[in-house]
Amino acid sequence: MGHIRVRAIIIDQDRILLIKRVKKTSIIWVFPGGGLEQGETHEETAIRECKEELGVDVAVLEYFDTIATKYLEQDQENLFYYGAVIPRCLPA
Repeated sequence: MGHIRVRAIIIDQDRILLIKRVKKTSIIWVFPGGGLEQGETHEETAIRECKEELGVDVAVLEYFDTIATKYLEQDQENLFYYGAVIPRCLPA
């Protein structure tokens, strides 16, 4: 199945939160997320990664999609995307 990574699509009011990654030759913007750890659910991974990368607590709302990708010579990665919000942004 390859490596499993989970990404959070965080909608905060009218904005979507992204992470700026600076590489040697490029700058890219990505959804926060990372690798699934032993014993974690996808939702737990999204919550942990958002806290680590953005310093925010999130509530995972829904599953969006999975994308299987292979970049250069790396093994296949399966990217699982989930919608999330910062709890203060939850609708009443």
